[in-house]
Amino acid sequence: IAGHRTTYGAPFNRIDELEPGDEILVRTAQGAFRYEVEHQLVVRADEVGVLRDFGDDRLTLTSCHPEYSARQRIVVVASLAGDAAAARPPTGAGRTPPGDAARTGDVPADASRSAATSPGGSDADAGLGGEDASPWPAAALAAACAVVWVAAWLAGRRWRRAPAYLLGLPVFLVALFFFFESFSRLLPANF
Repeated sequence: IAGHRTTYGAPFNRIDELEPGDEILVRTAQGAFRYEVEHQLVVRADEVGVLRDFGDDRLTLTSCHPEYSARQRIVVVASLAGDAAAARPPTGAGRTPPGDAARTGDVPADASRSAATSPGGSDADAGLGGEDASPWPAAALAAACAVVWVAAWLAGRRWRRAPAYLLGLPVFLVALFFFFESFSRLLPANF
């Protein structure tokens, strides 16, 4: 699981505080699972070997490291404490339709590729590209910031500067906050 440390709600902001023995609770459609942290390591950004399938029931959390930088990745590895859930057969385009394999619990032969694999990419790169976002909300919010700035400046020229700026500043900061949130969606997911 990859998560941001500083943007998109910063779900992994404190990932560096996880220590061996810490508990991680995960709830999925298959049920609730408890993992225990085994170790933590820092690797180069291009070192994707930590994401491969090791054939065990591990949970791998990864994020950028250090905070506010994409130079390295921090990786936390945890092992399942308890029983694993039965895997569901894969579904989707190009997959074996539900049938005999779904009834018997066998996994079809084409299930070796992850459903999250991006076209033309490797399994290790899946999920690092992010989603395509429209640039129009960011552009509209940038224009709103400019309008608020100019309005406060014009009001300061006609009226008194300090009150005009004090009234315009909170509105400008709110518009600026939403602009940066919208702009961050245009950046690559691993940035």
